[in-house]
Amino acid sequence: MRFQSSAFCKIIIIATSILATCASSQQGALMAQGFMGFHSDNYSGVHSLQWNPALLVDNRLAFQMNLSSSHFTVTNNYIGINAPSFLSDIEGAINNSNFVDDFLVERLNGKEKSGLVRANYTLPLSFMVSFGKKKKQSLGFYSSIRSHASIDGFDEDLARMVYNELSIDELLNQSIVSQNISIDAGAWEEYGLSYGRQVVDNGKHFLSSAATLKITRGRSAAYLYSDNLDVTFPSDSMISITNSDIRFGYADLFSNIDAFEPGAGFQNVSSFFQNGVSVGMDLGFVYEWRPNIEDYRYTLDGDTSYFRPDRNKYKLRLGLSIMDIGNTRYSRSDYLQGNAGLESIYADAPNVLIDDFAVAINRFQNDGLDGLSDSLSSIYVVTDEGSETFTMTLPFRINAFADYALGKNFYTNFSMSIAPAFRKNPEKSRDISEFSLTPRYENHWFGFYLPVSINTNGNAHLGAGMRFGPLVVGTNDFTPLFRETTYDANFYAALNIPIRKRLRDKDRDHVSNSIDECRREPGSLEGLGCPDLDKDGLNDDVDDCPRDSGVLALNGCPDLDGDGIANYLDSCIDVYGLIELNGCPDTDLDGITDAEDNCPEVAGSREMNGCPDQDFDGITDTEDNCPTRFGMLIYNGCPDSDNDSIPDPQDSCAFAAGPVENNGCPYGDADGDGLNDGEDECPETFGPMENNGCPYPDTDGDGVNNLVDNCPEEFGPIDNIGCPYPDTDGDGFNDKEDLCPEIAGLAQYMGCPDSDNDSIPDPQDSCAFAAGPAANYGCPYGDTDGDGLNDGDDECPETFGPMENQGCPYPDTDGDGVNDLVDECPDVFGPIDNIGCPYPDSDGDGLNDKEDLCPQTFGLLELDGCPEIEKEVKEVLDTAFANLGFNTGNAIILRESYASLEKLVEVLNADSSFKLRIVGHTDDVGSVRANLKLSQDRAQAVATYLIRKGIEKNRLQIEGYGEDQPLVPNTSSENRAVNRRVELTIFFK
Repeated sequence: MRFQSSAFCKIIIIATSILATCASSQQGALMAQGFMGFHSDNYSGVHSLQWNPALLVDNRLAFQMNLSSSHFTVTNNYIGINAPSFLSDIEGAINNSNFVDDFLVERLNGKEKSGLVRANYTLPLSFMVSFGKKKKQSLGFYSSIRSHASIDGFDEDLARMVYNELSIDELLNQSIVSQNISIDAGAWEEYGLSYGRQVVDNGKHFLSSAATLKITRGRSAAYLYSDNLDVTFPSDSMISITNSDIRFGYADLFSNIDAFEPGAGFQNVSSFFQNGVSVGMDLGFVYEWRPNIEDYRYTLDGDTSYFRPDRNKYKLRLGLSIMDIGNTRYSRSDYLQGNAGLESIYADAPNVLIDDFAVAINRFQNDGLDGLSDSLSSIYVVTDEGSETFTMTLPFRINAFADYALGKNFYTNFSMSIAPAFRKNPEKSRDISEFSLTPRYENHWFGFYLPVSINTNGNAHLGAGMRFGPLVVGTNDFTPLFRETTYDANFYAALNIPIRKRLRDKDRDHVSNSIDECRREPGSLEGLGCPDLDKDGLNDDVDDCPRDSGVLALNGCPDLDGDGIANYLDSCIDVYGLIELNGCPDTDLDGITDAEDNCPEVAGSREMNGCPDQDFDGITDTEDNCPTRFGMLIYNGCPDSDNDSIPDPQDSCAFAAGPVENNGCPYGDADGDGLNDGEDECPETFGPMENNGCPYPDTDGDGVNNLVDNCPEEFGPIDNIGCPYPDTDGDGFNDKEDLCPEIAGLAQYMGCPDSDNDSIPDPQDSCAFAAGPAANYGCPYGDTDGDGLNDGDDECPETFGPMENQGCPYPDTDGDGVNDLVDECPDVFGPIDNIGCPYPDSDGDGLNDKEDLCPQTFGLLELDGCPEIEKEVKEVLDTAFANLGFNTGNAIILRESYASLEKLVEVLNADSSFKLRIVGHTDDVGSVRANLKLSQDRAQAVATYLIRKGIEKNRLQIEGYGEDQPLVPNTSSENRAVNRRVELTIFFK
């Protein structure tokens, strides 16, 4: 390497070598703005502890555990690298013998030179958790390995001489003074316990604070400091240091570097604290301005002070933290094997050969820092022999940020990390200050950051970071990928187990999951999260009227008129009424609703539309002029006892018929022809009134008087208007009765002849003059087989057969008595009444379907093909029947019936072949129509209950017969109770 020829160069990089060695054996983690962009993420969790511990409070995580996280940073203001060229051929660049000239670039601007290396690692199982009522408190714990090295205060000329191996002639014999020059390096374990809580929360203003108490355990460290280092290079092989106090300390671990593991050397609590243990602290505060806080208020379980834990509520968030208050002690211990020391030297030696420093370097390589110390003491004056311990301050810094919410999930963040110089403190771990502006997108699963930053080395950066679920990766600066020269490098990564805060209300019904009995559908707090659409306090699953607010007594159904009958069963929903009249009123209690009652205030009969009819004459009392006597409508309900068309109240002789002109009293009527004798021209002889009481004459005595007799002188039947019927053919049958009125015939043939004497009258004889049988329509023919076809036309003259088959019989292949023409199973024997086919046995139980009462279900022969119902099932049915009860006059099942119905549900669920017939009956109290409906409603109520419990509707058969099928006569209240029933019967297909 280029620096191997310069002993002084090696001295300059000793301290950074310590850190580089430790860093190479460890991994990296967070510090300062190492996780730039991510540290302001509301899902950063435990990773926010080393930026501002107060960010633990009211973040969006309920719990987070770190599995692995690392961070590495290098920055300086002097040596740059041509990153694009280097990255394009890394292997070639490393093997390039002219690497320095080809890839490295000096920045010369007359300013002091400084540099920083940070490498850190956060151990697994570091975690944070929110707890307490409404998660107002947070607790975090982390353990990490932190390593840090810096160079500060180097005069530019001194840096140039070191870098160029003393080959700059114009700087020879020139005094180069570096004031407060320091080189420090350290590596330590750190264990932090953080606690934070809300301090102020009054709506729009929110303040939280947190503190971290941490224990540090020094592992490896070195520092070199001079308040006034005066160096002259007389030649390229000599160095002069004039009148300079130099202090340095170290804790050497190079001799046992493999032991540098977290907790190495820890045997017990006392040994742990003996090995360089110190205490430190971080303090943090966060203020949030929440102008729209009401947008995040969420009433949960009736608590109106609850705010959504899964949402960021601020418009502006400000933070301030003081970090790394304290120091780390490095001590000589059994674990360090004596390799610790603190020394001060006074350097005032001119013209020291550079080669003399080669001896010190070799001693350092062989014997560690003890060897280096011994070598230096031979050159310069030792002013302090050292002690067993020394301390180095932690890299103290002050962090501040402002985070502004731009819109949903979009933010911008300005952060600064101020590292006070404390340049006169020789044991200070020096850091750099950084300033960043970061636009950010975040949600619970994804975050993306684009930080723009600058540090006190004067280097500007553009970085990028991403959080994807549990994984975080990023860099503070990706410009080395395309910028010609870079002076910095940074990378960070983390793997976590995040559990975000959630709104514990899955269905968003403002009822928390812990008490919500219906988490999949919105409900009400009163209903323990179950829906109650009508807000009547009864959950929809047990509410018979879920969309209409009702009362508990009616299973959630409304009762507008308060008569105890649900509106859907109430025929008069706005008027108080009676149960037996479906909720309609009956003022006169006559069993007829007022709406149907024409006399609603006076009891009456249904036949009279509710009006009274005392005399039962079909005329209401209000319209009946004789309400207590049976009468006729034409007389307004009054009787006409003598039938003289004069109502009794107007009839002076109510029980003797008489004309009106005689006030209803009769005249004398000797012949009883309806005319009184005074008006009757034949008072002794009955005669029509139109003939003035005299009879019309009937000359021929045929019962048809001469007035209407068409043949008054000749006897004739009345239906021929007194004239005799003619006999045209003279056969003794008048033409009306003669079937052959124009041909003389015989009496037995109703006046028709039988010319061929074959006992078939000629009109019915196809061969009237040739005798033949009636079967052949009176024509003669030969018919050997007697099948009605003469042998000439019969294709089977010796065998009887139907005429439509030309006298031949149809075949009967299976011999079942059904010929093949109509036999639907011509090759299989079957009964005639099944058209020649055998009856099937669908369930295969040996009994055909015609005789099988359960043709679709396998059963026993002795039970007519039905399966036997177990005794236990019968008992369940009997119990359900016995316990089934309803509210009086309606179809609402009593709650005490539910238990036995649940047993019935279990039986039906256990055997899907069971069908249930539900038959409702009533007694004879009330109208027939109302009883029929009530029986059907009660059967339906049982079915509805079973269906709600998961029984398929097609397994239920619902019937209602009202009062038509009593078990016993309805002659007593006991018998009526027996007849009021809902029968439950299991049946099978």
